[in-house]
Amino acid sequence: MTATRWRLLEDLFFRALELPEEDRDRFLERECEDAALREEVRATLTAASDERALTVEGSVLRSERLAEIADHPIAVSGQDVGPWRLVHLLGRGGMGEVWLAERRNAGFEQWGALKLMRAGWRAAALVERFERERQLLARLTHPNIAGLLDGGITADGVPFLVMQYVDGTPIDRWCEESSLSNRERLRLFRTLCDVVQYAHTNLVVHRDLKPSNILVTSDGRPMLLDFGIAKLLASDAEGAAVTGEGEALFTPERAAPEQRLGRPLTTATDVWALGVLLRELAGEKGELQAIVAQALHEEPERRYRSAGELGDDVDRALAGLPVRAKPDTLRYRTARFLRRNRGATVSAALIATLLVTFGISSWRSGRALEHERDAAVAARDESDRVSGFLVGLLESTNPRVNPGADSLGVRGLIRLGEERVDDLTDLPGVRVKLWRTFAELRRTRSELTEERALLERALSDAQAAGREDEVLELESARARNSFNLDGAAVARPLLEDALHRTEVRYGPESPETLAALLDLQPALADLDARRDLLDRATRIATICSPSPSLGLARVWNERGNTEWHAGNLPAAADAYGRALSELDSVLGPDHPHTLVVRNNLAATQLRAGDFPAAERTLRAVLESRRRVLGDDTIDVATTLQNLGSLYAQTGDERQAVERLREALRILDVVYGPDHVETIAARSDLGRALVLSGEAETGLATMDAMYARAVKRGDSEPWWLAGLRLRRLEAEANAGRTIRIDAAQVIREQLGKVSRDRESLARADVLLASAILADRGGDASAAVAALEEALSIQESAGLAAHPMHAHARCALAVARARNGVAPDLATLEADLVRAEAWGLSFAAVLGDANALAGRPGRDR
Repeated sequence: MTATRWRLLEDLFFRALELPEEDRDRFLERECEDAALREEVRATLTAASDERALTVEGSVLRSERLAEIADHPIAVSGQDVGPWRLVHLLGRGGMGEVWLAERRNAGFEQWGALKLMRAGWRAAALVERFERERQLLARLTHPNIAGLLDGGITADGVPFLVMQYVDGTPIDRWCEESSLSNRERLRLFRTLCDVVQYAHTNLVVHRDLKPSNILVTSDGRPMLLDFGIAKLLASDAEGAAVTGEGEALFTPERAAPEQRLGRPLTTATDVWALGVLLRELAGEKGELQAIVAQALHEEPERRYRSAGELGDDVDRALAGLPVRAKPDTLRYRTARFLRRNRGATVSAALIATLLVTFGISSWRSGRALEHERDAAVAARDESDRVSGFLVGLLESTNPRVNPGADSLGVRGLIRLGEERVDDLTDLPGVRVKLWRTFAELRRTRSELTEERALLERALSDAQAAGREDEVLELESARARNSFNLDGAAVARPLLEDALHRTEVRYGPESPETLAALLDLQPALADLDARRDLLDRATRIATICSPSPSLGLARVWNERGNTEWHAGNLPAAADAYGRALSELDSVLGPDHPHTLVVRNNLAATQLRAGDFPAAERTLRAVLESRRRVLGDDTIDVATTLQNLGSLYAQTGDERQAVERLREALRILDVVYGPDHVETIAARSDLGRALVLSGEAETGLATMDAMYARAVKRGDSEPWWLAGLRLRRLEAEANAGRTIRIDAAQVIREQLGKVSRDRESLARADVLLASAILADRGGDASAAVAALEEALSIQESAGLAAHPMHAHARCALAVARARNGVAPDLATLEADLVRAEAWGLSFAAVLGDANALAGRPGRDR
């Protein structure tokens, strides 16, 4: 097939693909006179329909009629691509070609592997996948990963990227040609596990680990190539943009069950591929059989939890230690001990016989004392090394020792300390403690990405040192970091696993289980499930820690959060008050934990309409947080966001915009623009802009944030409906007419998905306001909606809120249209309260003022 004929086929194929199946034949008969070409297009469409989702690689190239396109060259030797000159072809596939390329620039020479997309394929999904490969490589910097050198777009609009050129041999061939022993193969495989773990730490799954993507250089260094079908774990929405549901971008004979079935992929998918590779490289003798079996378990959750954990078990097999994949029985451990110590077995047996007849009880007590002595010595040594480390770190800031070092500042000191931890190579336990300390410092400063990296280093050292308790603690800390950085949907399975393992290790009523319960609770969407966990947590806290205690304080704070989300404000305020009474006694008023609860209480005061109390509390919390934590932390951003909302509701639009922009400056840096907290704050800014007179800009901002929330793919339905409600409210705040059917749809959606009573009341008020703005609207329907709103507000503790007064004004207007005259004194009092609220609906208040015979406030 010529290139011209291929391009014609491609054009017809994609145009036909966009049509309903019943219209495709008529289209082809009309647009294509070549009968043979029509049949080729039909065959391609049939191949595409057989797939669960269309990909050019997965459908077009499976057609034998079109397979020859993969052999059609798209570049020639000597051709220039950006600053690179193509030397010779290294490989050709469905997506494009890989060339050895040379870069010459002002005497600078560099060799690279240049990947060029097939120009004839203009499918947007492939272009996006190619661009994403470039982004993935840019974030992975590791000596065993082929690094990204360059990338761009050719003059013809074709994306290209240039990777480090690796002159190597596929790992399976290398092992055979080098006649490596089994132990040498396992050591090589162990290095590969570390490389894959690094990619996983950066939230990248390779998804196609096979020998041709793992080259070993002449000096024996394995290099991992081709992240072209890798998937970011950071966001389901991002991943979906790269590979749609049902796409089959993998090597079938190596694919994990979830890949073949089109199910969600995780790091366990790469663990499966590593298991296949391990079986090929080293076979299944003894312990390896158990390791391979666990790596190749059909259920992803029953495989090794990470590539690092798989590598650790290979280490244990190499050292003759019991592997974790084997049942942990006394018989198995004894067999492994005897295998490691064959030379001493006979002597040991004779000595053991004498010991049996000679005072075993005294031996046991002696061993206990010896263990305690060894533990004390080890603890003293660790303490000495930590003290020496800290003294050395502080001395490095002495300008007499290190000129100019007194200008390091806290951030510089932390960075310097982190760099020096690697020097403690002989004490992994000390390293674990220091990594954890620096991770906590990073978290306190809202440097969550840096915290994640430090937690991974601590976890690696803890696993290497066999510190199982600390491994579990660090995995829980990593799950909490994921909740803050990635959101509830990503973190929930990690938190659930941490809870299960904590219960198994420490028991169902331990302080450790209490902490794991409280970590998981906010990640659950169902309020009843959250309350069930909190009831259990309260029982455990009461058993484990008499009041006052941090455990009880945290339980009460989480209970307050749950009731706040449910719109049960009196219960929320009571829970926060109980938490504060515990914390003030244990930690004092300025501790960061105390300030968290005080900020939550202020948010409750704000939502209940007690604006003076909320402003006093928020200003005090903001001053304390800036003094204690610094200016650029999430805690400060949260308080600024609450203040922005307060000023918007009290009519001070200028301060609202200023505070929200200040909060967003922090959120964009710490979380990024696509995090739920950033989306919420920018939507608040849009509402504040509407109130300040920039209606078009503000409404466009709110629309963009709703679209971004939908694109995430993991947003809760109640949250999305709440964003739409706020958008319609902003239009009404600006004096615009709201369509009744739009308000009705939002009310129905919230009624199905939201347990927040305050939101339901707001939706009722919005619906009634839309009906009243339509002069021909059904006043009786408005009366019914407003009576329901008032009932909800009163039961939720919102009777003092200006929104309640606004609803009463609207009800007076609705009843007047049905011929019921209002009590003018009551209406006047309600109008005074409602007009002090910056978010009132101008049209309704105008009618209420006219009904009361007063001019009203100029809004």
